Amino acid sequence: MWRLDPWRKRIILLLILLELLSAHSLRADSVFLPLKLALVKSGFDKKVVEELYASPYVRFLPGLIKTCAVYKESKLNYKHFLEKKYVEMGKNYLARHIDVLTLAEKRYGVSKEVITAIIGVESHYGRFSGRYRVFNVLSTLALPAFERNFAREFHLTPSQILHLKRKSKWAYSQLKAFIIYTQKGGLDPFSIRGSVFGAFGVCQFVPSSVLKYGCDGNQDGRIDLFEPADAIMSIANYLAQHGWSKATSTQGKQQVLMSYNASPYYVHTVLQLAILIKSGP
Repeated sequence: MWRLDPWRKRIILLLILLELLSAHSLRADSVFLPLKLALVKSGFDKKVVEELYASPYVRFLPGLIKTCAVYKESKLNYKHFLEKKYVEMGKNYLARHIDVLTLAEKRYGVSKEVITAIIGVESHYGRFSGRYRVFNVLSTLALPAFERNFAREFHLTPSQILHLKRKSKWAYSQLKAFIIYTQKGGLDPFSIRGSVFGAFGVCQFVPSSVLKYGCDGNQDGRIDLFEPADAIMSIANYLAQHGWSKATSTQGKQQVLMSYNASPYYVHTVLQLAILIKSGP
């Protein structure tokens, strides 16, 4: 029986893999054609758009379509973040970043414990900030807004289709903001990973929030929300801009936090976690 030597096997397997990746990339490129046309029409340079979607890292993520159609943030339960181990993690995080947290509190009037609690709930104190390439997520979620029958292919109910269409328009605006953010910062858009809805960094900002509220906390000339100092200052700035200092009551602070995440469970957990982090050993 004729056999290939190990080296030739590796070469053939590599060629097959490259061919599969190329085919996948071409399929993704054709799927995103309506989106590419829309981006160019809205003012993005055609060459830039073509280069972005010609990347071997471009992927269409059909599983996110169904997820987006049925997902409800308000139904999530955040109780586990109030467990002792998460509270201790919060105390440790606050101690490690006490200087920048104190500065943020002084500059923006936002409690350092609240900032820490948000980071805890959003990314487990920076440990888990998402595994999906943000560019692919936003491109996938934006697509139904430009494909007339796209959502029906996923066997969705009329209400789910309507929700998906609204979400797609939002995702398209976030995709444009993400491209602008990466271009301004000279960043590789495919190096940034985040959640299933395109939020990224320690503080899980969506791209439009990065553009509007992002801060260069460590003063290195760029806004990188995976850097604790930038994320901390950005959270503080966001809450301050939404009226934190004027919110003298608990109800007022709840309303401000609702702008960050419109889930009562989330808001309750952040405020309770902040209290626990502030408490003694």
